[in-house]
Amino acid sequence: MIYTNPQPTGKTLTRYYTTALRYGEFNENYSETQLNFIEKYSKKDFNSIFDIGAYNGAFLNLAKKRGYKTGGIEPSKEETRNAWSKYRINLYNGFFTNKFAASLNKKFDVVTINHVLEHVQDPMEFIQNAINITRSNKYIFIDVPNSAHPTVNNIADFFGNEHIMHFTVGSLLNLAYKNGLSVIKIEQSKGPLSVIRMLVQNNIECEKPINRLKPIYNCYQTNMHILRKYNEMKKSFYVSIKSKFKNIKKLIIYGAGMHTTQLLQTGLLNNISIDCIVDSNPKKHGTRFAGMRIKPPSALKNKNYPVLISSNDSQDDISAFLSKHFPHLLQIKLYSHSRFAGFGANK
Repeated sequence: MIYTNPQPTGKTLTRYYTTALRYGEFNENYSETQLNFIEKYSKKDFNSIFDIGAYNGAFLNLAKKRGYKTGGIEPSKEETRNAWSKYRINLYNGFFTNKFAASLNKKFDVVTINHVLEHVQDPMEFIQNAINITRSNKYIFIDVPNSAHPTVNNIADFFGNEHIMHFTVGSLLNLAYKNGLSVIKIEQSKGPLSVIRMLVQNNIECEKPINRLKPIYNCYQTNMHILRKYNEMKKSFYVSIKSKFKNIKKLIIYGAGMHTTQLLQTGLLNNISIDCIVDSNPKKHGTRFAGMRIKPPSALKNKNYPVLISSNDSQDDISAFLSKHFPHLLQIKLYSHSRFAGFGANK
């Protein structure tokens, strides 16, 4: 398995996942493809779903609309509150630990681990805890970024600290087999963000779990090739991004989040003066970021410098907002694709 070394400290991880630093919810279409996948390959053999890392409950709300009983856990207090106020979804607030799994007084038909496993320091222990809250012969759904096809066309480092474990089909199968789980279905998406989806069955209590006879994959050579190719392609990407700043001496950055932090760390803006940093989140206004006070979008009214949209996920929304309210400003877009392509909504 590929993993980040050195690992961030427990204190760093706790701060990251209990604040607004982390990425938010997936769009509804993407969530629908996940639930469709579970329904298709489980043959709808379930009545309840427990979502680990449920954020604001959007995925569980979709499941609730389809008639399933729901439960979940989320480390952010704010998003736990949002889940209730927005969807009337009641989430546990905290981290999915040994203690929590042991204290849960009920089990579920489906446990979903949706873009969470790549963030945990001990995937084996995490899956074992998930098994402990899954009913016998029922299901665990896992959705993770596909490290065999790392996203290169993004300022963020695919193998950076945000994701500390990096899975391929081989390493994900190994994780299932080592835990005695039966793999019902595993597939990879096609698109700018390549992901792996896997549905496994908790049949550990059966006399002859079929996966105990399965081989363990040696992924070392494959993983080394992935990393070498990624580094080469990342260099080419930075060259193409730098060309977007040609002849620009001063600009405004729209977005005061992790993406901007990573952008500044690349050094691509070293020879460009930053007039100001703008963000639409009122909670950030007036706070300091990269040595500057974050300003609201209204500050753009009397500005004439180009605006660099520092976001991958929200680039199109920000662009539409700027075109409507500040059409006089030149926009600099870093990306030309949609982040969540690959799985059809009706698949």
